[in-house]
Amino acid sequence: MKILGLSGLAALLFLCSFTLVSLMPKDDLIIWSADTKLTWDDFKQKAPTTTTLGASTDSGIELNTISTDPDIKISIKSVFNKNKSWVKTKTDHLLKHEQLHFDIAELYARKMRKEFKEKKFNSKTLKTEMTTAYKQEVAKLEAYQSKYDKETNHSRILDKQTQWEKDVLKDLQGLESYKDTTVVLTMK
Repeated sequence: MKILGLSGLAALLFLCSFTLVSLMPKDDLIIWSADTKLTWDDFKQKAPTTTTLGASTDSGIELNTISTDPDIKISIKSVFNKNKSWVKTKTDHLLKHEQLHFDIAELYARKMRKEFKEKKFNSKTLKTEMTTAYKQEVAKLEAYQSKYDKETNHSRILDKQTQWEKDVLKDLQGLESYKDTTVVLTMK
């Protein structure tokens, strides 16, 4: 283990408060799990009256510090926000589409865990490196979510929806070794 100097200590203090998805009461968030599937009861926000969409999933990646002594351990979790997700049209097919949005968030959380496990962080620039890496991965996640909605026309193109489900499952399986939400950072 490398001993951190004052600049490393400042970075650690930042890490202790580093949460890029706002923390909410645990009842308002669902942490992704292969065993937990969304239900329409999880969609708590009132649907906009002007939308042509049947539902909307608010999911993302939450990053928190677990410990800093002796190692810097962080958790990277994909979360579903019940209070910002809504439904207008309840069908099994649409629920599968919304579940896949949540699964895609987990896919990108695994990619982020992989990146953070493989990277050697500089204690002097830890805050900047983590913020940059997080923002880059979230931008990729958002672009991928948009591509998913566009290619499936929000679940309406059935063969595309089926293909996306297969592809995301395959990608999740390919990153199975990164399903553990805890990451120990390696410092230079």
